[in-house]
Amino acid sequence: MRNTALMVAADHQREDMLETLLQKKPVNSFNINARNKAGKTALFVATEKSHERVVEWLFIYAKADPGIKDNEGKLALDIARGVLEKCDQLGFDSVFPSYVTKGMCSYYDPMTKSYMETVRVLEGRPKPPTHEREI
Repeated sequence: MRNTALMVAADHQREDMLETLLQKKPVNSFNINARNKAGKTALFVATEKSHERVVEWLFIYAKADPGIKDNEGKLALDIARGVLEKCDQLGFDSVFPSYVTKGMCSYYDPMTKSYMETVRVLEGRPKPPTHEREI
């Protein structure tokens, strides 16, 4: 099977497109867990691209199944954890060469934080409270 419209929307981080698709067709009228030739779902596509808001949206709102394995036997969660593990082992520059950083992974870098949030969502952990003061 080719990529679905949901996979394309997830790939390009198009939350507006995801919302439109679900408004036109209720969640139960199509397969949110449709798989492409590699066995990946829209949740996989969003995870691989580190689109944590799309992952959260697909997982919580659209009820995408995080227990589906791709053709390599991996879960979407395995993909996100694997990136963070590789980052810790090799250093941020080796994993994300387009970012100019020095040393090991910094948990303040946007890409690293995005993968950390993706792992949190897929593990079903609640979002930590923010410590921002209201003005």
